[in-house]
Amino acid sequence: ERTEAARHAVPELKAALKDKEYWVRQAAAEVLARIGDALPAVPPAATTGEQTTFIHAADHKRQTAVDILLNALQDPDRDLRQAAAEALGRIGDRRAIVPLQAATDDPDAGVRTAATAALASLQDSPPMPQP
Repeated sequence: ERTEAARHAVPELKAALKDKEYWVRQAAAEVLARIGDALPAVPPAATTGEQTTFIHAADHKRQTAVDILLNALQDPDRDLRQAAAEALGRIGDRRAIVPLQAATDDPDAGVRTAATAALASLQDSPPMPQP
């Protein structure tokens, strides 16, 4: 998940979230979370134009991963909803708070538990810097 090739796989992972097999959707959500976790959260103090471009691209990919995972919270498959909630808690993007709060009312107990844990994780973590 730390390689450039992994980050370039985001479009394929996004497509995999719509696969008919639940385990493919779940694996795609987990990999997207790992890619999001591996992206730099804070730009370096001194950057060249090239590094700054990378940071902005990394921020964009993190936001894309979060957007995909937020959509996955609405998937009919309970395993994917649970994996998405867990991943959102690990990534730490505060845009997930309201959707995760809604997921605490999910019909599935595993999804409710994952959403509650993710919310606790988000409340315990410092806000991520915004680009």
